Amino acid sequence: AFDDYKKVSEAELEKSQAKTKRTAVTLLKSNSARRKLEKEREDLKNAYNSETETYVYKGTDGHDFIDADKWCYIGSTFVKENPQFISIELDEEDKVLEGMRNDGTKVIGVQLTNKKPARTDLNLQGNPEMFHAEVVLYGSLEPYFTPDEGLKNVEEYVLIEDGDIPVIIDFSVDKSAVVLNADTELTSTVKLTTDAAQAWTVASDATWLTVAPASGSGNGDIVLTAQAYTEETARTANVTITPTDNTDLSAIVVAVTQNGKPAAGGDFATDLFFSEYVEGSSSNKYLEIYNGTGASVDLSDYEVVLYSNGATERGNDIQLTGTLAQGAVYVIANAGGDIYTGADVTSTVTYFNGDDAVALQKISSGDYVDIIGRIGERPDKKWTAGGDLETLDKTLVRKPSVKGGVTVNPTEGFPTLATEWIGYPKDTAEHLGSHTTDY
Repeated sequence: AFDDYKKVSEAELEKSQAKTKRTAVTLLKSNSARRKLEKEREDLKNAYNSETETYVYKGTDGHDFIDADKWCYIGSTFVKENPQFISIELDEEDKVLEGMRNDGTKVIGVQLTNKKPARTDLNLQGNPEMFHAEVVLYGSLEPYFTPDEGLKNVEEYVLIEDGDIPVIIDFSVDKSAVVLNADTELTSTVKLTTDAAQAWTVASDATWLTVAPASGSGNGDIVLTAQAYTEETARTANVTITPTDNTDLSAIVVAVTQNGKPAAGGDFATDLFFSEYVEGSSSNKYLEIYNGTGASVDLSDYEVVLYSNGATERGNDIQLTGTLAQGAVYVIANAGGDIYTGADVTSTVTYFNGDDAVALQKISSGDYVDIIGRIGERPDKKWTAGGDLETLDKTLVRKPSVKGGVTVNPTEGFPTLATEWIGYPKDTAEHLGSHTTDY
């Protein structure tokens, strides 16, 4: 979306300039586009990107973008790194925009979710009346495009009319699902984030699951505690967190699953592990994670981290979300891949080549759960064990006998490549979406 631009029609431009003297942000990524900008600066001064770029983001709490001196135009990585390409006609007293133009840190990358209102309603191609609209966008503050913080997963927006900024009260939790075991790990904490004055209540719909506290105001840690369980079949409950005296906020329901107690003599994996690695043509890159532990697993304490070109410092990463059932897989895809369409999520953690290591890690402890390759080592284009057992232009599937991942970074090479993996030709995708074991 950041590679294209389009001129505003004369009629649209006149209509917009009647409301404001500010011009749209010009977002041009490629070298050729930049050269064209220099040549036709006046004609392109009011250009706009075909997908985004003319609305203002005001953040919440920790960053106080609500303060007028921190208003931010939405921008791509290119604009963030090249703030001189932001063209703004300033009102005489418009020091805010002047400061923003001279400070690239005031421009952040924003991800607008496909087919959601923030993307469809604000797309200037179909909604030219939104030219220079000011909106509040809702999303998660986390790195986007660069290690710097951006706004991701934006689905909703609120239009600011007549300069009136709507009051935003956050009411959210850090997890929407919790998995507890039968006789160990019987507690879990749900962190509630909200305004200091916002009161709330908590209730469980199951007698075997208690909550504490039952009410409060402002941010809170809500502890869920299950009774020990002896049956083999899992049981479920719902915990409802309800805001009081505020009809603008909705109650939150947290789904709780308590795993059954495995039958005596059960044979299961020690933890999650990578069950498939696809390093194919172009952007056909995928990672598959398998749960063979015998019980559902809460993914919120797991992340996948890319260590590129022999680096020991972490690069692109992704925190996993949701719950992975016993026997199920979680597939991470490169957004540009086209040989498999059933992925659970897309991520830049798949920006690997044959000489990059990838790790599945626990967030709480930092421990490795599984490693592909060796962190801190850059082989000559790939790790190889002969034939199709290579990390470049191949698909690797974990053998059915494997019950756990590589939890200690190897001292040299990729020693389990020869013993734990089956190799397939480039762009093989038929095994993605499920994994077979012999236990």
